[in-house]
Amino acid sequence: MPKKRNKSDRKSIDLEVHRLHLRYDILGRIVEVISKYGTIAFCFYVGADTLKAFAGKETVADLAFSFFLNEKLAWVLAVIFGSGGVIYGRNQRRLRKDVIEKMSHYQRQYEEWRDRGRTSSELTRRGDTPEEGP
Repeated sequence: MPKKRNKSDRKSIDLEVHRLHLRYDILGRIVEVISKYGTIAFCFYVGADTLKAFAGKETVADLAFSFFLNEKLAWVLAVIFGSGGVIYGRNQRRLRKDVIEKMSHYQRQYEEWRDRGRTSSELTRRGDTPEEGP
């Protein structure tokens, strides 16, 4: 027959589990920081070696650098990528609102089930706040 544990035994086990969890959490954070900044340092190391290899030499890469350093091209690329980012952001916003609209019915059902006396926040089905009149 299994032995019953008293409250002090359960508290000591909970404390041990909590300590173990904290150790793994700290270890995970250390690994995360080392991998993040180690990757950045490695990129700088490789980039420095690449620049040393090209230093003082006339190569095809020199033509590529001059092509990308052209001010007009840089401006055109900035406009293209900037407008692409704006379009991407608007599409993501629209998709998020579509999901909110699709799921709002379930949220409303849950809130009515949880507390029938709850007043509405008056958000629209797409999650927007209603416009106030004059």
